[in-house]
Amino acid sequence: DMGEPELIGANVPTTLESNFDGDSVVEQTMECNGKTWKVSAVSMGNPHAVIFVDDLENDIAFESDGPALESADVFPARTNVEFVQVMDETHLKMKVWERGAGPTLACGTGACALTIAAIRAGKIPGG
Repeated sequence: DMGEPELIGANVPTTLESNFDGDSVVEQTMECNGKTWKVSAVSMGNPHAVIFVDDLENDIAFESDGPALESADVFPARTNVEFVQVMDETHLKMKVWERGAGPTLACGTGACALTIAAIRAGKIPGG
């Protein structure tokens, strides 16, 4: 049990403007590393920036976008970054840039955060 997610943007923490349910950040636009991103902010006890892309292999420059987003000024405590491709409503594929560690092959809190973000953004059905 990973516990309850924190969805209030300021508590994640992020300074991105809340745009969902009064105080949450769901697919909010931000500029970073010369690109425009749509970011969802979720904390599972640690901050996550979830970004949906059409193609994980071609839509991101993982080794430069990951660290740039991790340390973006809108994340005062830095953040884990999940780049997510929705394969279908039951299959999400992700690449994780872990806060303070870089590329990582597994992230349980990231999997939870991206599932919550996908439901809230309407990418997959809720249950």
